[in-house]
Amino acid sequence: MKNQAQYKDEQNLLEQLRTLSVKGNHLQGLKVLRNYLRTHDTPSVALQLKEPFMLYHIGKTVEAIKIYKKILRGNNDFLNALIFLGRTYARLEKDKAVLFAKVAYDINPNLVTANNLANMFDVLGLWKEAEETYRKTMKYVQRPEDKFVIQSNLASCYDRQKKSEKAIYLAQKLLESKYATMEQFAFPVKILKEILNKKKKLH
Repeated sequence: MKNQAQYKDEQNLLEQLRTLSVKGNHLQGLKVLRNYLRTHDTPSVALQLKEPFMLYHIGKTVEAIKIYKKILRGNNDFLNALIFLGRTYARLEKDKAVLFAKVAYDINPNLVTANNLANMFDVLGLWKEAEETYRKTMKYVQRPEDKFVIQSNLASCYDRQKKSEKAIYLAQKLLESKYATMEQFAFPVKILKEILNKKKKLH
């Protein structure tokens, strides 16, 4: 069992890793994490999951899958590992990627697993299923900021399908929201602005 100091250390590290991830510094994040893991024997599952997450984002897909599977074998609370294992398989085996995303949703249907399944369909170019699942995800939304994220994903989905009118309409609407000015939504806002920039080029 962790004492209060260890718990605080882990929370600080998780926040540091989140910040590095947002900035795209996944290799640096991996180095920071592995330095910590070398001197700590019982990291939390949340922290364990960060290693394959960072590996995935620097292109080391096979190594990431091995670690996700190890976490799945060693923990009863494996839902996050299942979600990210599916995302990692998206680079290698489409059928397995969808399967893991569906299993995670079936085990615990909620905002996170529904959005993950929609993302999976979206990444793999299964547009009809992606749109339907993003809409289904809306029934799990309880906070307006979550609605902002899901609708941003849907706008991106429209854009990838070349459904320009729908993408632009939704992007404009979302960029008028107060959430478009908040730092934690910098990535979806960047994508929404890119959608509008395409509109300017068309004119």
